Amino acid sequence: MKKFLMSVMAVALCAGLAAANEEGGMGKSCPMGAKKGGKCVCAGTVESVDAAANKITVKGADGKSMVCNIDAKTVIKVGKKKATLAEVVVGEPVEIVCKGDIAKSVTVKAAKKEAEKKGEAKK
Repeated sequence: MKKFLMSVMAVALCAGLAAANEEGGMGKSCPMGAKKGGKCVCAGTVESVDAAANKITVKGADGKSMVCNIDAKTVIKVGKKKATLAEVVVGEPVEIVCKGDIAKSVTVKAAKKEAEKKGEAKK
């Protein structure tokens, strides 16, 4: 009987670990975004950028913050142009796609002022 109970507990533990790993290894893998295809898509405002530590913090509309790590494979864009983490500005609207706590893509939306300036330049 003890062996049976230990087997059941081992299976339950393995299932729990597998589920945690599937969610990116985090208990709350997508705290402020929508989960799509095993990835977390979060939109908000850039709260802080730490280029030396390769981290970006995003604050959602609900006031919750999320820290994402940036690695060599992370695609960063400001508007439609490829950029570096150092070019990301605090206060800008951003969308981040994460897998676990690693950002796969960071897209900073073009600020309204920049869009207006471009529109005035074309006139």
